[in-house]
This record gives sequence, C-alpha cells and structure tokens, in this order.
Amino acid sequence: ATGTSDEYVLARVLPLVFQASAARWWRIMAPFVTWKDFWRKFQDKFLLPGYQSRVQRKLECRTRHPDETLFEYVRVMQELYNRACLTTSESDKVARVMQQSHPRFWPYLHGCTYSTLEHLARDAHGIQETLLAEQKSAGRRARVRSRSDGLQSPQYIYIYI
Repeated sequence: ATGTSDEYVLARVLPLVFQASAARWWRIMAPFVTWKDFWRKFQDKFLLPGYQSRVQRKLECRTRHPDETLFEYVRVMQELYNRACLTTSESDKVARVMQQSHPRFWPYLHGCTYSTLEHLARDAHGIQETLLAEQKSAGRRARVRSRSDGLQSPQYIYIYI
C-alpha cells in the first residue's frame, strides 16, 4: 500500500487481508497503535523460534556478492533489517552496510555520511556508475598498451617436422 499511512493499513487493510488463525489473532490483539508494535507482536506470534537470531546472524555475515551492485546490496540489507531488527538505529544500519560492502567501494564511501540507508541507496547508483566508467577506462588503456608494443600477435603457427 504505497503512499498509505500506517494507521490506515492497520485499521482498514490488515483486517481484510488476514485469514484463519491470523484473522483470529487480529481480532483478539487489535487495535495496534503503531506499525512497529503490530509488527513485533505479529512476528512473535507467527515466526518460527530462532528466526530473529538467524536473520541477525545473516546481517552480521552478509557481504556484497561479486555480481551484485552496491544498490542491490543496500536494498538486501534494508530488507534484512526490516525483517529482524526494527529497533536498530539508522546510523548503525548505515555503518554496518558501509563496513561490509566490497573493498573496492570503500574509497567512494570513505568520508561520506549518510543519515539513512535510503540516502546511501540513492548515492549507490552514482558510485556504481563512476566505478564502471573507471573500469572501462582502465580496460581501454590496457588494450591500447598491448597493441602499441610494436609486435603483431601471430595468426597461425606453422610447425615443420
């Protein structure tokens, strides 16, 4: 429900969406004052034991995969925080994501301050574009150097016996 207030979702949407045991639980537990209050109680009731600690371990160990953009990495970390750690401060989230990002991003992130993961995600596109442009430029320089050495690579090799 993009653009919809938490209060509206809690009061109007969720009662219509829940079915079976979730609907019964809702009738017993409601009303909820805040989304965080609802989400914490919902997780306590319906998530498997140990889920929070598994997601927390995942957050601690998660690093950027080689084929994953910085933007994608930030979004995955946001999702993990939304699942398990609603009480973690934004500054702690940002610090962890920056610390666990791939080392090739560190020069671009060093000295930058972000108040939220959303701000970091917005900058991630620009950082990724800059990095790709630098890699392409370095690749062209390497190819030019190999061609300017004056030697032609052989097309065929003949072996006489």
